[in-house]
Amino acid sequence: MKLLSGFFLAIMAGGGLPAAIYHLDSRAGDDARDGRTPETAWRSPGRVNATTFGPGDRILLRAGSVWEGGQLRPLGSGTPDAPIRLDRYGEGAAPALHGRGRVPWVLGLENQECWEIANLELTNFTAGPPQRHRAVEIRARDFGWVRHIHLRNLAIHDVNAVADYTNDGDTIAKSFGGIVTMIEGSGRPTAWDDLLVAGCHIRDTGPMGMVMLSSWMAGHRENDPQTWFPSRRVVIRGNTFERIARNGLLVRGGGAPLIERNYFRECGRLGSGNAMFVFHCDDALIQFNESCFTKYNPGDSDAAGFDSDYNCRRSVFQCNCSHDNDHGFMLICSQGSRANGFNDGTIVRYSISENDGGNLIRISGTVTNALIHNNTLFAKRDMAKLRRTPP
Repeated sequence: MKLLSGFFLAIMAGGGLPAAIYHLDSRAGDDARDGRTPETAWRSPGRVNATTFGPGDRILLRAGSVWEGGQLRPLGSGTPDAPIRLDRYGEGAAPALHGRGRVPWVLGLENQECWEIANLELTNFTAGPPQRHRAVEIRARDFGWVRHIHLRNLAIHDVNAVADYTNDGDTIAKSFGGIVTMIEGSGRPTAWDDLLVAGCHIRDTGPMGMVMLSSWMAGHRENDPQTWFPSRRVVIRGNTFERIARNGLLVRGGGAPLIERNYFRECGRLGSGNAMFVFHCDDALIQFNESCFTKYNPGDSDAAGFDSDYNCRRSVFQCNCSHDNDHGFMLICSQGSRANGFNDGTIVRYSISENDGGNLIRISGTVTNALIHNNTLFAKRDMAKLRRTPP
């Protein structure tokens, strides 16, 4: 009876068809097969991209497989109870997709929801001049709530987009790198609902490790629902960000995002950047993170471990560890030159700063109601000496 019940649930989840498992094998696969078993696996990402998947389906990439110069862009959406899963099978190294700089992004979703993606290696390095590249691009436009996007245990590295663009604003410049989530459009309020990034290792990317963008932030100060539609249930947990050209993590347009137990090391290597910051967020909670060896470049304005940035309300930074960052532990700031700029109610508490240089805690611009208490700051005599070499 239990087996029959599971069968009927699978039929319901798939809209009339049972959920299916598909396999992809770069060595022994064949796109002419059906992909339903390891022995009849497909061979190319293009075969996956030509298929529309449904609730409960699984796409499994064989361990040790390697694909060069292409993109993985599967179609379809799952449901919260039956997400589509993209993962690995077999023993050995994580299946790897190397864009080689031939594609703008390696793994992407657009106006899709209810996906769980895990245990893949993704790169997009070019030996020529750095380009506008990404490893992961998750994009939505005029969609409404985009539910249940989970990224776990991804190894993302060697994405060498340039750190700055001469003729572009900072928002565009900071839209390339390891993981990029993009909310676009103005016709229908759109935001993430249950976005999880956990256990990923992001290294040697530029300009960003992970960045969130949204076109639904303009009315934040007034809480105008016509132009302010923040994402909810955003969790960034247990990730490692190493050797990032600018910022390791930038969370934009969030309501109560949770950022915890992440490790940031050697950010800001090629341009101004704090290791992590929140921007246009309300009620962000940043806790149990470690940030170290953020680099100060001549002329930079940022090189701290943590940052409560423009247009944030009630951000809480607690139980974090900052050490050996060139330009401080904590920045709280707003764009004082703009009449509508604000940063209100930031709390910094129960944290440790050790061997940080520059200004350990810096407040800049229109900042109100900040509360800084019960932190421990270890300052050395040579704290003004900015450059340090990580072990």
